[in-house]
Amino acid sequence: MPGYGVIITQVFTSRGRIPIPNALVTITADDGSGDKALIGFRYTNENGKIDPILIQTPDIGYSLAPSETRPFSLCDIKVESPGFGTVLVRDAQVFPDGTSIQDVALIPVKEGEANTPVRVIVITPQNL
Repeated sequence: MPGYGVIITQVFTSRGRIPIPNALVTITADDGSGDKALIGFRYTNENGKIDPILIQTPDIGYSLAPSETRPFSLCDIKVESPGFGTVLVRDAQVFPDGTSIQDVALIPVKEGEANTPVRVIVITPQNL
């Protein structure tokens, strides 16, 4: 039986850790066919945080003993805000019955700069 975990994203400026309100946070996951399915999206509040998003995970039993099945789910987190470069976090891990918090630091773009490259951060798998 599948489990569920929660992911929360906190968005702030890269150097000052000043919260960024109204940043768009989009959560996607592999739908099994290689395509990405939308899990949810939220705008950050005045503290730079989103409300929790529920993610389906493998059964918690897979994390209690060695198994060939990965005991957590993976999702991608894209963060966008005007005046800042976009960040894509790949393979954020969400465990059953837990809350994962992903901090994302956005870098301001230079005035007049329209097309900044997306900064990709890849989370390496847990060595369980």
